[in-house]
Amino acid sequence: MSDNKKKAMMFRDQRLDGTEFERFADDYGNVRPGYPTEATEDIVRKCGMSAESHVLEIGMGTGIATAALLRSGASFVGIEPGENLLRIARNKLGSQSRVEFCGQTFEEFQTDQVFDVVLSATAFHWLKESDKYQRVAQLLRPGGKLVVMWNSFCRNNDPVDTEIETAYQKFLPDIYPLETDINGMVLKKANGKVREIIDSQFFFLTFLRKYFSHHVYSFDRYPALLRTYPKIIQADDRVREDFLREISGIVERHKRVVVPVLTTLCICRRSEDFSSFVHADISQSE
Repeated sequence: MSDNKKKAMMFRDQRLDGTEFERFADDYGNVRPGYPTEATEDIVRKCGMSAESHVLEIGMGTGIATAALLRSGASFVGIEPGENLLRIARNKLGSQSRVEFCGQTFEEFQTDQVFDVVLSATAFHWLKESDKYQRVAQLLRPGGKLVVMWNSFCRNNDPVDTEIETAYQKFLPDIYPLETDINGMVLKKANGKVREIIDSQFFFLTFLRKYFSHHVYSFDRYPALLRTYPKIIQADDRVREDFLREISGIVERHKRVVVPVLTTLCICRRSEDFSSFVHADISQSE
């Protein structure tokens, strides 16, 4: 891992690894946005998901992506190490006999099964980078797909956002330094994640699409959303709650805040399937 990547995963000498969401799992389940219908439809169509499909989901969380993709009829094995997150996912999806829940990390997960699809929604970047692509490739059947999808939160650059940025600088300047082009930074970070996939020696990218959606939050729901941001979770408790009270007051004065969300979807094939992929593509074009 490069020094830059190490720094990106560290805060106050602690490695952020995704387990931070456990502290506010109920907020995560209640206010985190889902994924655009077009994105889940693209996954089902491009991966050929059906009742015969077996999907491994890495980082199931509260089952946000799972719930949408279960409509395909596929069966899921969901890996989620967070006990509180898994509790919410079980409550949401527990009546589905096609879901198997695994309360462990991806690194701990062991199976002899191979899958048609390995899916990770807003979670793949939390995995240890040394061998995650190799491990996923070994878990896929020939012709299987790796699906990596994530949401990125943008700014609307309106008066309420201006006041929110002032609150960030007042309470959390060490965590969120002043950035003149937040949306540009979000896009750069998203493109960096895509580049990591492209540079993987174990996979090649076959489908890439970005989707935009807008989510409206009230004075009580928006602080709950911010409470699920890893860096805010890691902030000093008193500072965090003072910051969130300030945010609540700002949104209440403006009646609402609109949060633009960029969803990035990458669908990949194993590098060892490349020759058969090329042959099939040529055959279809003849």
